[in-house]
Parts: sequence; structure tokens; C-alpha cells
Amino acid sequence: MCTTHSDHKFFVNGREIETVTEFNYPGSIVTNNGNVGKEVQNRINKATAAFGSMKAFWLRKDISKRLKIRLYKALIRPVLLYSCESWPVKVQNLNRLNSFEHRCIRKIAYDWRTTTTALLETNNIRKNISQEVVARKWKYISHTLRMKDLQLPYAAFMTEHLPHWKRPREGVRQTNARYFKKKCEDIIMRPLQMSRKYYEANWKHHLKDLAKDRGQWKQICRRMWSVDANTQ
Repeated sequence: MCTTHSDHKFFVNGREIETVTEFNYPGSIVTNNGNVGKEVQNRINKATAAFGSMKAFWLRKDISKRLKIRLYKALIRPVLLYSCESWPVKVQNLNRLNSFEHRCIRKIAYDWRTTTTALLETNNIRKNISQEVVARKWKYISHTLRMKDLQLPYAAFMTEHLPHWKRPREGVRQTNARYFKKKCEDIIMRPLQMSRKYYEANWKHHLKDLAKDRGQWKQICRRMWSVDANTQ
């Protein structure tokens, strides 16, 4: 980890805490500017190692392709998408994740000619990586909105940015809050015919009310991962 100059110093019991540009917690790379490019590469590296450790299994001809795909989704995908619910993902990162999965599926199916879309459909993969990331983000935010007021994830999401807060240099522009705020325009503002000013001030509270109805929320999740992920 590399230290970096900062005007802000933090002390615990009189001891100054070192300021760093990145650190591992726990098994994930957290950076000071919120960029997840390094973390995405970290997940790909770990998933590559996990996939490679099962090379002998993927090559066995006495095991059905269907079972291999099921084990891939149960053992490799969780390694690849660990903590993706909190990623402010960019399109290029999603493309890297999709490319990794496509290579894995082709090696398992031993198919290098079929188009990617047909390959996923043939092997019973209903959601590609982009769609899976979007679905997990919407599922996790519903879980967060049902938390108690004093729980940290809920408090962090509901807190409004103060006027003096500034985005750090090379920081992420499309934060999770901005992502959900933009997407909720079609779910909340337009159906309820809200004014822009009212929506800006109250969209989180309306989203919280929607999260209370689990059946309705499942429909929202399906709509988002089927539409949103295809337009990124």
C-alpha cells in the first residue's frame, strides 16, 4: 500500500492513522477514489485461479455439460462477483467480466464457433454477467432499505451529500446513489407525476416504501436486469 499526501489527518487514542491510496478489506481492494478497476481485475485473477484449479474436471467426458455449467455458476461466479453489489461499475469493467465468463463457458462447452448469445442460451445461462451485477445491486439496495435507521449501510445510503463535499481527483462520477436516482425516474417520478424538485428531495423515501413490498420489488428487479443491463 502506498501513502499519499492529505490535508486530513485521523487520530485514534492519540495515534495518527496512516492515509493510503488503497487497502485490502477483506479480500477486496478498496481505493480512496472509489474506482473499482483494480478490484475487477482482482476478482478476475481469483476466478481464473479457481477455474484453472478445476481444469481436470472441465475436461472429463463422463460428466455432462449441464452439470459442469451448474458447478461453474455455483463455484466460479461467486468468486468473480464477490461484493459486486457495491461496485459503481463502468461499461468497460462489465465488458471485462463478460469476456472472462464467455471464455470459461466456451472451454467448458468446447465450442468456439457459436455466437455468444446462442452459447449462453444453449447452456441455460439466463443472465449474463452484466445482468447479474444489475440484479444483485437492486436486490441488495432493497435489503439495505429494509434495515433499521441506525444500521450503517442504511445510514450511508440515506445520508445526503453536504455542499462542501467534493469528488476526489479521478473519482467515480456514477456513484451508486446517482445510479439509483437516475433509474428511479421511470419507477417513481414519471408514474406518480412528481415535479423534478419534489423528486430530488424525496426519491429515497419513496424507494424505501417500494422496497417494503417484496412482490412488487421482485418485478422491479426483473425489469431492471432485463432492460438496464442491455443498454449499458
